Amino acid sequence: MKVRPSVKPICEKCKV
Repeated sequence: MKVRPSVKPICEKCKV
């Protein structure tokens, strides 16, 4: 799952 640094929700552990 790609999470944009600009739109970083409460998924810090989802950093991939």
